[in-house]
Amino acid sequence: MSRTPFVCPWFVSRPAGRFVASAILGGTALLANAPVLLAEEQAPAAATDSTTLIATAPDTSGAGGLLGVLLRKGIGVEVDLKTDSSANVSGGLRRGGATRGAALVGLSIDTARLLGWPGGRLFAGFQAHQGRQGSEALVGDAQGFDNLDAVRFRQVSELWYEENLFEGKLRLRVGKQDANKDFASVENAADFLNSSAGFSPTIQGFPSYPDPATGASLRVAPRAWTYSSVGLFDGATHEGCHGRTGNRGPSTLWGAPHALFQITETGFRWTVRGGLAGRAAAGAWRHTGTFERFEGGQAHGTTGTYIVLEQALWRADATKADERTVAAFTQFGWADGSVSEVDRHWSAGLTWTGPLSGRARDALGAMVSAVRFTGAPGACHPQRHETALEAFYRLRLLRWATLQSDLQLVANPAGQHTRRAVAGTARVELAF
Repeated sequence: MSRTPFVCPWFVSRPAGRFVASAILGGTALLANAPVLLAEEQAPAAATDSTTLIATAPDTSGAGGLLGVLLRKGIGVEVDLKTDSSANVSGGLRRGGATRGAALVGLSIDTARLLGWPGGRLFAGFQAHQGRQGSEALVGDAQGFDNLDAVRFRQVSELWYEENLFEGKLRLRVGKQDANKDFASVENAADFLNSSAGFSPTIQGFPSYPDPATGASLRVAPRAWTYSSVGLFDGATHEGCHGRTGNRGPSTLWGAPHALFQITETGFRWTVRGGLAGRAAAGAWRHTGTFERFEGGQAHGTTGTYIVLEQALWRADATKADERTVAAFTQFGWADGSVSEVDRHWSAGLTWTGPLSGRARDALGAMVSAVRFTGAPGACHPQRHETALEAFYRLRLLRWATLQSDLQLVANPAGQHTRRAVAGTARVELAF
């Protein structure tokens, strides 16, 4: 029996290497012959992020059926299915393929519409993952060339309540949550598959996929152009599988292992001539757990910092709902090399939305991400750096379906004497 229930038989019936090649060639053929998007697809897509599902939902006064009834009552449902099939064709640990799938089902409730309680929102999310990890089995890289990689799990990934006060200037969220939605995120890098694009790998025990954690976060935005956030979360993840937070409730927040993850971030937003949006954010984090020092002994807690810079460089038409843009990003991360294998991180990239005429929702991107391994005595890294180069094309087939072809080159995987890896991935995503 297949261990990947989210992969259709067409994917499974071919070896991973042939699948990647077929997907890339097939995507090219589709692109060459693709018609102009349907009228339905020309409208802006409904938001699927669990934190904005209700707030940005379109007018549903004319919607029919059960979905229309639920939306009018303030109940939103989202479903996201992803399947990644990767092939390592050179270098790394070994040549071969890996296929894995993940599913998210989320339920969001606007308490103002449903209960007449303004400013409140409740979210519950269920996640499932199955398949083979590409980094562990094929490439052996430290950064993680595919952000879907995880151990097999079934879990209630999020369960939180948030309250918005003072016309949204203050927001408090309490419960099990993914901290990367509020901290260390890189908005312009959302389409890249390398895990380092989502947040810096220097952050130790970060409560994010596949291990969200119970905690509380507070966000203050006195003006539209600035914000400050602070969060306190269960820090049990750093203890390994016995301290996993993704498949647990709040028990490890109050009990063993005793550790907390604390983080704060301040950011600024701006728009320059031509409607080009930019953002700068800086954050600091602290983990109170016990860490083994490379040179011997233990450290009671560790800290680090990060910076994120983003800027739109070109926009087709600032006065119309034209999604064609070119946006850039860069990020930096620092950690304590006495306990962290990665003590420095830097990445930069570009994303071009709508690179071809008539394909306003396709995306093309390129990124470089590099980490420096600690030089502390006792650390086993013959090579001090690992560098990943990534390029992708994301083809929007329908409003709810995308096919992404991704190619990565990883030099010095995990800082070992391992040949440079070349890995290709095809991602199919269905989002409703």
